[in-house]
Amino acid sequence: MVALAGLRSGYPEERECECTGVVEIGNMRLHCARRWGHGDIGLCHAIMQSCNPFFVNLGMDIGTNSVLGAARDFALGRKTGIDLDAERAGVVPDDEWKRNTYNEPWYSGDLAQISIGQGMLLATPLQVAHAMAGIANGEYLPKLQLIRQVLDKEGNVVYQFTPTAQNNLQDMSSALAVVRKGMKAVVNGGTGRRA
Repeated sequence: MVALAGLRSGYPEERECECTGVVEIGNMRLHCARRWGHGDIGLCHAIMQSCNPFFVNLGMDIGTNSVLGAARDFALGRKTGIDLDAERAGVVPDDEWKRNTYNEPWYSGDLAQISIGQGMLLATPLQVAHAMAGIANGEYLPKLQLIRQVLDKEGNVVYQFTPTAQNNLQDMSSALAVVRKGMKAVVNGGTGRRA
């Protein structure tokens, strides 16, 4: 989400950021998966290597509104609408939410943690899969449904699910293509290669 937010904010795909293995914000230390760092690293390689310092720095550069806006564009922080009564909305926290929940202001460390999918950000596995489906198809977030059809006792169809699109993502197709390239690299040599 942060990569998409950065690309949509004009962050050039080829720009590099130095990863020393840790980024410090106040007394908070956020480590990279590669403790000794990556050195200079670009966006696709940062996705491939799950480089926390890169995404913390990118999130800090583009700001809270851009990062949270991208998460919300992919339906994080709200129910997917799947036909399950107990579905939870998750949380995409912001200053207002934090003040109402914890009676504290939003700090730069909050943005840093959100930028690497940690901190107060809460998403269900279904929400993450839903967002990834949108990134994978590059055009829309699909409407989710568990029941394909319902038949009566005689075998007649009384309900038939018709797949529909929820959110149109076509306005970000070039950014999605870059992110898909980085995600493909994750499983073809990156941190997910063993899977």
